[in-house]
Amino acid sequence: MFWAGDADVVSLGGLIEPDALSGFQRQLHNLVLEAYQRQMRRCADEPFADQLDDLSLLFLRSASPNAFAIEKDGRRAVAICLGLFDALWGAFAMALSDSDFMPGYFDSEAPSSAGAMNRQGLRDPAWADIALPGWPEDRLAALNDLFYRAVDFLVCHELAHHARRHIPYLQDTLGIGRVDECLNATAGTNSDDAYRLIEFDADHHGLDLLVVGMIDDTERPWDLDRSQTQCFQSAVAILTVFLLFDLDHASVDLQYGSSHPAPVHRAMRLSAALTSTFARLFAWTDEDRIDWHDLAWITVGEIARILELPEGRWRGEFTQGMALARFCKEERALLKFARRFDRLP
Repeated sequence: MFWAGDADVVSLGGLIEPDALSGFQRQLHNLVLEAYQRQMRRCADEPFADQLDDLSLLFLRSASPNAFAIEKDGRRAVAICLGLFDALWGAFAMALSDSDFMPGYFDSEAPSSAGAMNRQGLRDPAWADIALPGWPEDRLAALNDLFYRAVDFLVCHELAHHARRHIPYLQDTLGIGRVDECLNATAGTNSDDAYRLIEFDADHHGLDLLVVGMIDDTERPWDLDRSQTQCFQSAVAILTVFLLFDLDHASVDLQYGSSHPAPVHRAMRLSAALTSTFARLFAWTDEDRIDWHDLAWITVGEIARILELPEGRWRGEFTQGMALARFCKEERALLKFARRFDRLP
């Protein structure tokens, strides 16, 4: 296979075939593959479909919670590291086994922490009949749902890199042929910070793919309650993705010394965009939009508590760790960059 000997792929443990995965990882692989195939079918008739030609989905052995888009010699790929499976599943499993997480949402009691992290009961690729020791059906369904939504967003984000021709742009400007989700202190050194702004751009275009797909795939019109539930669940899943990219909890200034935006700023941009989009599409009141946006952040704040992150950024009553002034600066730079990028041939 073309990608097997690629230096970037080899540096992250090389390719791994589904048959070599554990039973648990094979189920998660199937979910990622399902999300990828669904989005590729959806994009087949889009104006940017030619940018997805010769696109492969790669699974890498690395334990790093990472994913990237890559293009070389006319070939394209989306690569996902196995560590990302474990990080997402583990975060949601730990949260849903905590009795203080989403109180009043479940009919069942929270399972024991030992049962929560036992992955041996995963059997059915369709996730229709999974039995984890100690897990009631409603919490297991929520775990599967949140994991799938997070994976769906990640797939859409990586596809957006290709659809928006980010990699050819980076090859021309920086000589870089890969857009990596992990912070990388060696990139993003050009004067207009293209690498960092491209991540913001892919977030928003990936979110657009996600929302259009959600609405197109529905079998019946959504009423107000369903639209709010769908938005909330997707917001929690997406915010958790960025939370997991921020586990080292470095200062925002230090994070902006690397190639990527601060994860919390990416989360702030997307949560606002997601709730505003749903409010517009389904005629929410402004009060509803604010309430559902804030509830998603409060819920992810509980995941941050369970993961023992400090207060002041993802959780707590104060926001000193969010660097709001820097966020406003980056938001202005993103809008300027997006307008300029849209005009490129």
